[in-house]
Amino acid sequence: MKPVFDNEELLEIFYEEANSLINEMKQDISLLSPATQTVAPVPSSDEPPVLSDHAVVDQTLILKRLFRCAHIIRTNSQSVGLDHLECISGALEHITKKSIDESIVMVNDIISLLLEGVEACQKLLNHEEVFGYEALTKRFNRILPSYGGQSRE
Repeated sequence: MKPVFDNEELLEIFYEEANSLINEMKQDISLLSPATQTVAPVPSSDEPPVLSDHAVVDQTLILKRLFRCAHIIRTNSQSVGLDHLECISGALEHITKKSIDESIVMVNDIISLLLEGVEACQKLLNHEEVFGYEALTKRFNRILPSYGGQSRE
């Protein structure tokens, strides 16, 4: 999908910033994996390791950064007329905001969906076709209610 905005200099700035934000989002999503979260030391080797309070704080900060990136991409893509990018980044913005507000635990299903959304944004920025982006945004809207009971608090 080509942008409807025709100022080449501003479009170049948009694409540069959006690609930078996408890379930041990919890095942050990789930090959400349970394997990368901080584990508190356990006094006895018979007890399983537990996530420290620090891990929960880190997750919230990561989600806030993801929200900020998605928000910037959504509003900027709206400004240049990239509707599909606006739609997917809006879904990313929504899921990260809801995860923060409802203290939802980042399980693998949600992390995978976030990554899939970010990769779809990357494809759109590279002028590649993203098939089924409507279905992707619907999956964003359906996934959180099924995890509503798993709070981080």
